Amino acid sequence: MQRPSHTTLLDRCLRQLAAPALVACAAAAGCCTPAPDFPSDVTTAETGAAAGRAQAGRIVNMGQPTAEELAAFAAEGYGLVLDMRTAGEDRGFDEAATAAELGMEYQNLGFREPDTLTDDLLAQFIESVGSTDGPVLLHCKSGNRSAGTWLAWRVLGEGVDFETALPEAKAMGLRNEAYAQRVREFIASR
Repeated sequence: MQRPSHTTLLDRCLRQLAAPALVACAAAAGCCTPAPDFPSDVTTAETGAAAGRAQAGRIVNMGQPTAEELAAFAAEGYGLVLDMRTAGEDRGFDEAATAAELGMEYQNLGFREPDTLTDDLLAQFIESVGSTDGPVLLHCKSGNRSAGTWLAWRVLGEGVDFETALPEAKAMGLRNEAYAQRVREFIASR
């Protein structure tokens, strides 16, 4: 077994220590653009059923909730559940029936790929969010797809320009640029 030389260990330690210092110096010198701050409208909820989830105003976006989490949201007054998963995706429980038992309105507006994120689906999503005044639980499996639909709401429902809303949608959980592009096309057609 070969042992690393002291020089190799010393070099590795110096590189690990120096890298953060170099980044800090470059930023202080103005040669790097700092990451933009996300608007205060997008936060991570700190308490209640939404704790740890992305939240913007009255909308919480998350991955697939459990039956217990759904009950906690219902207890806190969430009246609308918008499920962006396709009907065939396994949720681990009958989400529609559970939501109904809890007195929540449940809508499945599922899609998987950007080309299945249709104009009709986005229009229905905007209408659904716009027709309720209460808090809304929005989800898909991971929060990625649902954050894409939230982007359409943010622009068309709340009047925020797309370039401002896009980083907000990323803070809400959007990771697939193709969903953002599809929403951009939908917005342009309105």
